[in-house]
Amino acid sequence: VPDPQVYRGHEGVLSSLRVSRAVFTELEVVPEEFVDAGDQVVVVIRFQGKGRESRVPVDERLAHVWTIRDGKAVRLDVHSRRDEALRAAGA
Repeated sequence: VPDPQVYRGHEGVLSSLRVSRAVFTELEVVPEEFVDAGDQVVVVIRFQGKGRESRVPVDERLAHVWTIRDGKAVRLDVHSRRDEALRAAGA
């Protein structure tokens, strides 16, 4: 995971995005698959960019597990593999 920190709340989401933009150029996060798992959704994403300092290209797939409550996202856990995310979501 590019930034293995714990962020909380709206400001945490913004902080996480700022970190990613500071570390990578040409950053693209593209959702490729959505899996309904009840009150959770597994989203497989493609994370692409280049290291800002190193210029080393990064192209990897990650899997997000979003927990939804009352129609709002209340938690996001990031996994390095799709099968781990599906197992975590009970799918």
